[in-house]
Amino acid sequence: MSAQNVPVQANVVAGRVVLARPMSLQQMDDGIVSKNVFSSYCNGIIHFINWCAVQNVDETSELLTELAKETVKDCRDPNEGESKKKHRARVKAVYMNLIRNARNSPLVIEENITPGLVMKYIASGANQQTGKALSRSSYKGKRSAIFHLLRCHNGRGPTEEYKQRIGNYWKGFGRKRSNRSPQNEDENEDGNGDSSDDEEDDRDELNEGKEAISTELYRSILKWLLEYASVDSLLAACFICLTWNLACRSNNTAKLKLSHLSWTKFDAMQINFKHTKTDVTGAEKQVKRNLYSNINEPDIDFTFLLGLYLATNFTTVQEAGYRLFPGTSDSTTKRVSRKLQEVLELHEDEVIAMGYASISDIGLHSLRKGAATYLGSLPGGPSPVAICHRCGWSTGKVLDIYFQQLQRGDEFVGRCLSLLNLMSSDFASSPAYFCPEVVDNEWMANCVKKVFPCFHHINGMQKILQRCLASMIHHHDYVARFEANHPARKSIAIFRDYNLMEHGLAALKTHKAWDTTNHISGVPPHVKELVDLAEIKDQLGSIAERIFEKVMKGVTDYFETRRIGGGELTEERLMELIQRASDSTRSEVFDRLTLQLERLVESFQQNPLRGMYVEEPTNGNAFSSTELPIDFEFPRSNTLDLWVQWNTPNREQNIPALKNVSTKSYKFLDEKQRSAGECNRSSRLQANRKGKRRESRRTASDMKILCQFIEAEARKFGFETISELNMQEAFETVAKEFGFGQEAWTTTLKAVQKLKNARKNAPAVEAEEDHN
Repeated sequence: MSAQNVPVQANVVAGRVVLARPMSLQQMDDGIVSKNVFSSYCNGIIHFINWCAVQNVDETSELLTELAKETVKDCRDPNEGESKKKHRARVKAVYMNLIRNARNSPLVIEENITPGLVMKYIASGANQQTGKALSRSSYKGKRSAIFHLLRCHNGRGPTEEYKQRIGNYWKGFGRKRSNRSPQNEDENEDGNGDSSDDEEDDRDELNEGKEAISTELYRSILKWLLEYASVDSLLAACFICLTWNLACRSNNTAKLKLSHLSWTKFDAMQINFKHTKTDVTGAEKQVKRNLYSNINEPDIDFTFLLGLYLATNFTTVQEAGYRLFPGTSDSTTKRVSRKLQEVLELHEDEVIAMGYASISDIGLHSLRKGAATYLGSLPGGPSPVAICHRCGWSTGKVLDIYFQQLQRGDEFVGRCLSLLNLMSSDFASSPAYFCPEVVDNEWMANCVKKVFPCFHHINGMQKILQRCLASMIHHHDYVARFEANHPARKSIAIFRDYNLMEHGLAALKTHKAWDTTNHISGVPPHVKELVDLAEIKDQLGSIAERIFEKVMKGVTDYFETRRIGGGELTEERLMELIQRASDSTRSEVFDRLTLQLERLVESFQQNPLRGMYVEEPTNGNAFSSTELPIDFEFPRSNTLDLWVQWNTPNREQNIPALKNVSTKSYKFLDEKQRSAGECNRSSRLQANRKGKRRESRRTASDMKILCQFIEAEARKFGFETISELNMQEAFETVAKEFGFGQEAWTTTLKAVQKLKNARKNAPAVEAEEDHN
C-alpha cells in the first residue's frame, strides 16, 4: 500500500500497515475485568486492606507495605469541610490508582496473605445495617476481590495450590454457615448447631439476590406503567418488556443501539448483543434473539410498547449508531429502577397479595430470573439448550460448539416469552401488519413520518416502524381508554386525529400460521393438532344441536297436528307476546335516558367556568367551535410534545391549538382538585404548595414564553411561518442548535430563561470590559 493510501489511524512499518496507537499492556491489564466489576473489586480491596491494618501480627508477618499503611492513615478521616460522599470518592480514586500500579508498588506482602488469613477475613463479613451474615454471593464477591488484588501484584493471580486450599476452607465455611443458628452461636452436641427455639424470620436467607418475578406481576407492572401517564413510564415499560422478552441482564438492554435491531423475518424482530457478561469479547455477536408480538394483550405487546416509546420520548433526529435508550447504561438502569420501585410502592398491597414478602425483593434482575423460570416451567416448552442460549449461559465447551446454531429453538423461546398461550391457536398468531395488496404506500410513508419523526429516515428501521405503527393502530381501542392527558393521546398524531388511521384500519391484517402462505416461525406442530381437535369438538357439538332441533321440531309438529296441550300458539298470539315484552323494555330505556340527561345537566351546572373559542379553518380542515374538555390538563411531557400541541389541534379530543387559546380560558383549571395520579407523581410539589395547583395563568405564560422563543429562533433559520407541514422541521433545527433533549419542557424553559438573561446582560458585560 502506498503512503498516500494509508488511513489516518495507521502507520507503515517495514512495508506493513500497523495501527498508529495500538493497545498498551496497561490497557490490556485494565481490560481483564470490566469497569463496573473493577469498581466493585476496589470496594472489597479497600475493606480488606483496612482489615489487615488493624490485625495484631509480629514484624515477621507484616501484611501491608509502608505505602499501604501510609495510604490507610491518610484516607482514614475526611479533610476539613469535606463531605462523606466526597471523602468516599477521593479514597476510592486513590486506591484505584494504587491497585492498577500494584505490580510496581505493592500494597500487600504477598507471601503473608495466606489462604487461612483470607478465609478469616471473609468469615468476619457482616451486613452493615442488620449485623447479620452476608449472602453467599456477597462472600464470593469478597473472595474474587482478593484474587484480583493478587493478580494485580504478580500478574497471574493465585496459584492452583492456593485456590485448592481456599476451596477446602470454602466447603467447610459454607456447610457450617448454612447450619448455624443466628440466636444460638454455640453448636449443639451433635455438631449441627440446630436450635429448636430459633424463631427468627429467615426468609431473606432463603433467596439469593432478587426474587424471580411471576407472569402475573410482570403483566401488572406493565399495566400500571401504562396507566401512569408520563413519558418516563413509557420508557420504563418498553425497557422492562424488552428485558423480559430477551431474558437478559438490564445492562444489556440499556446498551442496545438502533443498529442492533432488525426485522428481516415476516413475524419476528431480531436483536444482536455486541457483547455480554459471559461473552466479553463479542464472539457470539452474530447470534440473533427473536422477539414476537402478542396481539391479544396490548400491555405486554413489545411492538406496541416500542412504538409508544419511540413516538413520545424523542425530540431530536436519531441515527443508527445512537442508543435505543439514550444515556449511559448506569443512568438508564437507575432511571428505570426508580420508576419500577415508584410503581411498586403505589401498588404495594396488590404486590403483597400476589404472595411476595416485600417489594424490596423485586428489581430489574427479577425480570431475567422470572423469564428463565417461566421458560423452564412450561410443560412441552423449549429445550434446556435453547433456554441457555437465550439467557447467555454456557452449556460446556463441547456442547457450545455443537449447539451453536440453535436458531429454530430460539424462535420457540421467543414466542413463549411473549406470553402467547401455548395451549391455544393464538400461539400461532402473526403480528399486526399492513396487507401489501391493500395499503397505500404513500399513506404509510407519510404516517410513519408523522408518528416517528426522529426515526423514519434511518435505513433498516422502516419495517420495524411499520410493524410498530400497525400494532398501535391494532390496539387503538385500548389507547382510547387511557386518560385524556396521557402522552400517547396527546403527542402521537394518529391518536390526535383518528382520520389518519382510517386507511390503516382497512389495510390491517392478522392471521394464524395455517391461514397464510407467509412463514410463521417458532410454532410447534402440536399447536395445529390442538386446533384440529377443538374444531372436531365444535363440529360434534353442532351435530348434536342439529339433531336435537330436528327431533324437537318433529315432536312439535306432531303435537300441533294432534292438538295436544291445548291453547293454540297462533301467529296473532305470538305478536301479542312480542308487543307486550317490547312495551316494558321501551319504558325502561326511556326512564334510563331521562336519568342520564338529568345527570348531564347537573354536571354542566356545577362546572360553569370553561373557555370557549373558535379554531380558524386552515388548509381546508374546519375545526368547529368548542369548549375545552372538563378533563383538559396542561402538557406534562417533553418540549416536542408541547410544541405539537401549541401548533396543532387535537381533533379527537376537540382541543384547539394552544397558541389560539387565551389565558383566561384556562381559569377553570384553578377550581379543579388534583387527581390521585397527579398527587402521586408530584408528592414533593404538593407538599410545597399545600395541595394547591399552580395558577393556570403562570403555566400558560410559561408555555407561551418557550414556544415563542422556538418560533423566533426558527425564523432566523428561514421559517417565516409555522404550520403543521413544517413545524417538525423547524423544531428539529432549533433543538439541534440549542441541544434540546428528552427532558420535560419545564426543564427546557429554565435553560431558555437563563439564555435570554445571558443575552440581555451581554451588552452590559461587553461595555464594562471595554471600559476596563
